[in-house]
Amino acid sequence: MLSTTFRDLAVALGLGLLVGLQKERTESPLAGLRTFAIVTWAGAISALVGEVTTDWVVSGA
Repeated sequence: MLSTTFRDLAVALGLGLLVGLQKERTESPLAGLRTFAIVTWAGAISALVGEVTTDWVVSGA
């Protein structure tokens, strides 16, 4: 269970970094590398917490 948790977090972080890198290269004023990485990682953590607890999880980010 612990290895799949780390894998899921790593996949989310990697995808966030890829999207952020693409946004950095296009000079988008919306967000950058760190922002997309943090948002995808926070979403993955919220999803993992939602699996353990009830369906009503509110992210405080």
